[in-house]
Amino acid sequence: MLHSRLRVASLISSVAAVLLAAGAPATGQTLGVVPPAPQGCTTTTTVFTQNTPAPIPDPGTVTSTITVSGMGPYLWDLNVQTFLTHSDNGNVELRLISPQGTLMDFSFQNGIGAANVFNGAIWDDDAGDTNPPGPASLQVYTTNELQSPVEPDGSFGAFYGEDPNGVWTLQITDILPTDSGTMNSWKLEVTTIPSAPALQGVDLSNPAELPIPDDSSLVTSTITVPPGLPATCVVKARTNLEHEAGSDIVMTLTSPAGTQTSLTDHNGKVAPNLFLGTLWYDKAPDPAQDHFYSGVPVPELQPEETMGNFIGEDPTGTWTLGIRDVSTSHVGTLHGWELSVEGCSASRTATSLRLRPCRTFSFSRRPSGSRKSARRTAS
Repeated sequence: MLHSRLRVASLISSVAAVLLAAGAPATGQTLGVVPPAPQGCTTTTTVFTQNTPAPIPDPGTVTSTITVSGMGPYLWDLNVQTFLTHSDNGNVELRLISPQGTLMDFSFQNGIGAANVFNGAIWDDDAGDTNPPGPASLQVYTTNELQSPVEPDGSFGAFYGEDPNGVWTLQITDILPTDSGTMNSWKLEVTTIPSAPALQGVDLSNPAELPIPDDSSLVTSTITVPPGLPATCVVKARTNLEHEAGSDIVMTLTSPAGTQTSLTDHNGKVAPNLFLGTLWYDKAPDPAQDHFYSGVPVPELQPEETMGNFIGEDPTGTWTLGIRDVSTSHVGTLHGWELSVEGCSASRTATSLRLRPCRTFSFSRRPSGSRKSARRTAS
């Protein structure tokens, strides 16, 4: 995969500190990439730490919490670091629950057969910049070799816009007996802005029919975003892909700046039309790689990589949807696609296009325990 992201750390105006479990401040630091703040806004970044070890039942679930306080009311970015020792990381599922109740799976049975690969791992939506291919689901794991940084299965963008102050819960589940481990400690890097930014955006489409060759060759379809938007902060795409086998498909979205995000990479089943009408965005209920596919079109999915990769970029120019059918015997057609791009700034005055009032993002919450799929089951 191409990872030429131009999203850069913009921490010059940020305040960084580390809060330990006891609440005492320590030396300033940052864990992962923090995207540029909206024009006219200032970010504040703080790292909170939980140092109490949490032995993981074998099998079973344990929780560990961090209380965030003193931050702004609007979450702009989130990164996590885990110090997890386990003799088979493929048995482990990691979920993060915000003070608002939003639940996100950030590692779902990754690292099958490998031990201690997340002992110090930094989980960052921008991890593909420095550790391609990025998503934890696509990495190659070797016992006792740290894999870091990694992109979470879901997007931390699921939390953006929430008030981060309050109790964050890390849920660690071991799904099979025999192998065991401990979450020795973990850190939560929280970046906020003082208030919700003003949003200005466009909704565009390309209805052109595009046959998908059954030979692994790349086909592309483009949409051009006109000038006038502030820096990107929200991207959504809808694909009208008719295809006989969703698992054959590798699909990406590339911005005018050259940043590429994977929407899906060999996900789903040998079932037709899984991505016919699918809306791809960071606040959808399930990541594409963890969704339970029942053989029918999926209305909405989180991309395999996050749309947050595009935050801070100039959205003006050509956006490209790329599709490859990487297996033979199945054919399909793209019946057009749609793109929604929103830019944000501190300013509440729009000069062109569509202005949306200052607001927080809507939440897409999934009740705990609603996950239906599993990569591993007890025999």
